[in-house]
Amino acid sequence: EDWHLARLSLKPFPCCRCSHSLAAIAIDLHSEGLRPDDVVSGALGLSRTNHAVVGRPFAPESAENPGVHGQFCAAYAFARINFPGRGLFFGMMIATLLLPFHVVIIPQYIVFQQLGLVDTYVPLLIGKFHRHVFLCIGPTCCADEAGEAAWDALKRELKNRNLSLADGPAACYRTKVGCLRVCSGGPVMVVYPEGTWYAGMTADRVPRFVEEHLIAGRPIEDWIFARNPLPNGPMSPTGEPPA
Repeated sequence: EDWHLARLSLKPFPCCRCSHSLAAIAIDLHSEGLRPDDVVSGALGLSRTNHAVVGRPFAPESAENPGVHGQFCAAYAFARINFPGRGLFFGMMIATLLLPFHVVIIPQYIVFQQLGLVDTYVPLLIGKFHRHVFLCIGPTCCADEAGEAAWDALKRELKNRNLSLADGPAACYRTKVGCLRVCSGGPVMVVYPEGTWYAGMTADRVPRFVEEHLIAGRPIEDWIFARNPLPNGPMSPTGEPPA
C-alpha cells in the first residue's frame, strides 16, 4: 500500500505540524481497514497564521522566510534559549525524533510540565530585549491595508536581522496595536525606552528604520514628531501632531 504522503505535505527535517497531522490521518485510516483506493479525497484545515507560515514551500536559500521549518522544531527553540540543562534537553529531543510521534508526545509533555516549561513566557525571551516597538495598524490613523503592510514589513525585517526572539545588543520586541491615541498621520509607531514617536511608518520606511534606529542607534529625525523617554522624562514635542 502506498499513500504518497510526501507528495501531499511532508517536508524535509525538521518537519512541522502538517506532517504529523497527515501521518496520523493515514495511520487511523489504515487501522480502520481502509485502503488508499477507498479514499476519494481529503482536506487538512489550517488557521490563517499557520497557512501563511507553514504553507510556504521549503526554500532554505530564501532570505524571506529561511526559518519556516525551524520555528516549529523544539530543538531549534532549545538552541536559542540558555537555561540549565539545555544540552540534556537538546540531546533528548534529537533522540526522540527517531521514535513515533504518538509514543513520545505524552512523556515529553509530562517532563516539560515538571520543569515548569508549560504555560510559560520563557520561549518569548522576555527580559532579554533592549527595545520594544509598538506599531498602530489603524484603522483610524491609516488604512487597514497600510497598517497590515507595515506590520508585515516590520516582522520580516526583525526576523531577517535576527532582532526578534533574540538576546543580542539590538534585540527588539514588537507589538501591534489598534490605537496609540494619535489618530492621524499613520501608521504611528513608538519605540521604548527612548520613547521616540514616528509618523507615516509605511512598509517602505520600515527597512531604513530597522537599519538606522534599531541597529545603528540613530533615530530618523525627519519622521519623528514627539519624544517621551523612559523612565519618566518631560514630553519633548518636535512639532505639531502628524497631519
